Amino acid sequence: NMFKQFLSKASSLSLASGSSLLSRQTQRLYNQPSITFSAPRERKCFSTTGISLKSSMKNLKIKMEAENVGGKIKSLIEETMAKIKKCKLKDQKETPLMLAVSKTKPNELIMEAYDSGIRHFGENYVEDFVKKSKELPADICWHFIGHLQGNKAKKVCQIPNLYLLESLDSLKLAKTLEKECKKIPRELNILIQVNISQEPSKSGVLPEELEKLVADIISQCPHVKIKGLMGMGRQGEKEDLHILHGLRSTVAKIMDVEESTLQLSMGTSEDYLSAIEEGSTEVRIGTTIFGKRDYKQKP
Repeated sequence: NMFKQFLSKASSLSLASGSSLLSRQTQRLYNQPSITFSAPRERKCFSTTGISLKSSMKNLKIKMEAENVGGKIKSLIEETMAKIKKCKLKDQKETPLMLAVSKTKPNELIMEAYDSGIRHFGENYVEDFVKKSKELPADICWHFIGHLQGNKAKKVCQIPNLYLLESLDSLKLAKTLEKECKKIPRELNILIQVNISQEPSKSGVLPEELEKLVADIISQCPHVKIKGLMGMGRQGEKEDLHILHGLRSTVAKIMDVEESTLQLSMGTSEDYLSAIEEGSTEVRIGTTIFGKRDYKQKP
């Protein structure tokens, strides 16, 4: 209250006398031990400081993560690839692809995997995906493996080195992708995501609806090219993986192609060896090589 009265009194005086009074009043008030002066804080200043601190903490966390995992990624990749090659089925012509799932991971760790020979990376979140695709080498083969909303399809289609979209699960999304690809123009290779376990919490077309979806995409979406199936079974349930393998045979007949020409993306860090035994041509490996994810970093 004293400070407010002082300011009010000072502002009512003339400029000449105000300067002198301001000096005397300030000195007198300053000498009173019960009063502490501090510059008034504006909300904007506080917010900016908070953002700066948050950014610094995030950068520190990324640096610590890179230091903890960094240097180990190459050896982890080599160990995982050795297991994949050893587990490969005898009748498989090619070793299953190891897709490095880099969602939520910083560029530093992705580049370490890149320098170790990995070129196929998988992302889940559109904004993060777009940002990384601009910052990282152009010869990376990006796979989008997350659920894609139609209003974000344009951003994904515009990424020139998008190699494969693995999560198409409806004709509506296929038509949206067709529309955007036609504008560019480009063809887009996709995998149809199947909810093989039929769990409500998981995305994907139900097995009984797959045949119709395949036929509709072929007839209505010429720029969207079906290259196979993607799915995730229940933990420890090999039967789910077996079902997806059988569905590939069904799709091959509809498309009138050899079954072996269609990809089968199934298996993660938890069950990739079992998936390979069931005929997987691509396994999605994240935590095994990059460590645990911090979903607080999710865009």
